[in-house]
Amino acid sequence: MFDSGLLKYDEKKDTLIHYASIRVEGRYDFPKDILSITEDPVSGDIWLGTRQSGLFRFDPKTENAYSYASVTTEGAAFGANIHSQMHYKGRYWVGNSLGFFEYNREKDTFTFM
Repeated sequence: MFDSGLLKYDEKKDTLIHYASIRVEGRYDFPKDILSITEDPVSGDIWLGTRQSGLFRFDPKTENAYSYASVTTEGAAFGANIHSQMHYKGRYWVGNSLGFFEYNREKDTFTFM
């Protein structure tokens, strides 16, 4: 839901869980301006691309969230308008108006392509 945060349906309880007040790394509120969402098939993490807040990784098992809002790599930053995400052959790609970034899982970093 736009400007509402993230909702998760609990099938067993037939209820919605609203993730709107979770703190991200103790500094940021959970993003409410989500544009794109994808699940990492390897880790089960949920990646959230936002309109103005950057990129977030949410671990549904621990309910911890991590911000990639200020990531810069090779002179490019993807702080806003994350409108494309894709997993392909175990790799995670993010796109915005600057181009594409590839995620390095071992280093927890992105490379501008």
